[in-house]
Amino acid sequence: MNKDVYETCFVKPWELKKLRDLTADVFSKIGTEKSRQRLIYDLLNTLRSNNRKRFLEIVLKSVNTLKSEERSKAREFAHLLSNLWLEYETSENFEKIAYAVVMGIMNAENVGGGDKNV
Repeated sequence: MNKDVYETCFVKPWELKKLRDLTADVFSKIGTEKSRQRLIYDLLNTLRSNNRKRFLEIVLKSVNTLKSEERSKAREFAHLLSNLWLEYETSENFEKIAYAVVMGIMNAENVGGGDKNV
């Protein structure tokens, strides 16, 4: 593929929306509100330093904590994230994908985790 064509590939808005919504759904079952706030802080720091590898590592470690009966959405999330990650590999797209994940976590409601006030 020609490099010029490759660099003009941008993540589609509907893909980012799907990623954000799926992230909210998956992360609503992970941890407490306070633990998600710490996670968001860590992810924003890695995003600011443009550390793609660390960002992905943090997200995948968090998703891996889900119980086996809650893994179907996590698999869908991981599949979508990996497709976006591989297909749109520019710095600008990394930011868009990463912010969609962060906003999804921020939108997650506490349904499966611990106490909201912890």
